[in-house]
Amino acid sequence: MVMPDSHAISTDKHMTNNLKLSDNDLWQISAQMNAIKWRALGRTLGLDEDILLNLEHAHKSGGVRECAYQMLLEWKVN
Repeated sequence: MVMPDSHAISTDKHMTNNLKLSDNDLWQISAQMNAIKWRALGRTLGLDEDILLNLEHAHKSGGVRECAYQMLLEWKVN
């Protein structure tokens, strides 16, 4: 089923952070991520693959939640 343009989901609006989420908000969101979801979300938010790979390499010892949290922090400051 094809959705009309008026109902299409655009990833462009998610690439800018119009809401002011606290670091605690991001920590709570990161708890809902898994190994696949955090990278997919990062891509949807417009983060480059290189950034995601660097974050994973730097924080993988902290687990998936830490990777997800660091990705959200990266998105927040950009």
